[in-house]
Amino acid sequence: MDRKTLNECRKRRQGVQRMIDTRDAEAVADTILLIQEVTRWVDQIEDGLTRNVFRMYYLDGLSWAEIAEKIGRTGRPDWPRIRVRDAYLKQPGVLA
Repeated sequence: MDRKTLNECRKRRQGVQRMIDTRDAEAVADTILLIQEVTRWVDQIEDGLTRNVFRMYYLDGLSWAEIAEKIGRTGRPDWPRIRVRDAYLKQPGVLA
């Protein structure tokens, strides 16, 4: 998995309704495959907090502020991005 794929999943996930409205079946199918790939990758993350942060941001489409609130870091919207996501992605062997 790489950052580009993760960000593409988030972007496409947010645009699925537009794809459905325009009846772009191929784009919808490609997006479903991408979401499934990212879901499998997120599901293999061992640490529960890290897994949930990735799921909330990349699959559920929550903002960093919303995630911070959900994990009890209200008032620190950058905390899940910097301390959880960025820290995880910097570990050797995490990204392809």
